[in-house]
Amino acid sequence: MESQGATGKAGLLSRLETWGGGLKSARDIALVGFGGVYAFGYLARAVHAWDYNLGVLPGVELQYFVAGFVLLMPPALVLGALFGSWRLLQKYASWEEARPRRRQRLDNVLGVLLLGGLLIFGGADLAGRFAPIHPYISNTAFAVFLGAITVTFGLAIVRPESVKTGHRAESSPGPRHLVVRVLEGIGLFLSWLFVVNFGLVVTLLLLTAMLLGAAKVLPVLPQALGGVAPRCAQLDVDASALPQELVDALFKPDAVLDKAAAKQPRRSREVMVFHSGADSVLFKLPEAATAGGATYELKRASISAVLWCPTRGPARK
Repeated sequence: MESQGATGKAGLLSRLETWGGGLKSARDIALVGFGGVYAFGYLARAVHAWDYNLGVLPGVELQYFVAGFVLLMPPALVLGALFGSWRLLQKYASWEEARPRRRQRLDNVLGVLLLGGLLIFGGADLAGRFAPIHPYISNTAFAVFLGAITVTFGLAIVRPESVKTGHRAESSPGPRHLVVRVLEGIGLFLSWLFVVNFGLVVTLLLLTAMLLGAAKVLPVLPQALGGVAPRCAQLDVDASALPQELVDALFKPDAVLDKAAAKQPRRSREVMVFHSGADSVLFKLPEAATAGGATYELKRASISAVLWCPTRGPARK
């Protein structure tokens, strides 16, 4: 009985150690992942800030993590689709390798689809100059042609001799279409690109996502979702300690501020807020809310209240 109890305790301790090791690994992966998403969002926001003359952004803001998560979704989906397609084509290549004639038949089908799609697309485009042709014909032919090219590239990448040696087997049975052989050569180059330099592909994909996100996505993405779409607001500001240039920017030029009234919070005119952080607010004037327009920074300590302008859309109940 004592030996059984000792064995049970040893097994329990072993399982606890295994679970503890798994939790530590999950914690490390989560920390690295969250840090990477945060850094990606901050870099994208920093690129946008440089382009829009917003100055140096504060280093700690939750919006950076949200922005990084939103911008990383498209490349993550692309990588997931590529990996899923890779696994599917690998299974097909293994099935195809069991019987060589399967490969010959597929190559014949791909050759027909490539040449047929190209000829129909070109013929429809040429005939459309003399008689009305429904665009469905040319669009379908182009889709077939593009799909056949994609399948040929993918199969050339995952076929066993392509992955192992980088060369097509010379003993492939049966006649082979010239178009298929040319596309297989291109597919072998892509196999070298994706298999050998996969890290470079991922880096280029992330860099593209960052630059496109900073230039196209962040300027129209709401700030609540990590974007920098400017929001109209009016600020209740203590103007007593502000420089005259900032006072002139915040209030109407014809407004007269006496010293007694300046010590009380005063509502500014409408401004376009580009960044609203815990320490400061970055805004531009509505008439200069462009990339090259002047940017003003106002400390949160000088702001007693913020009135966000009402939206122009229809009212919701």
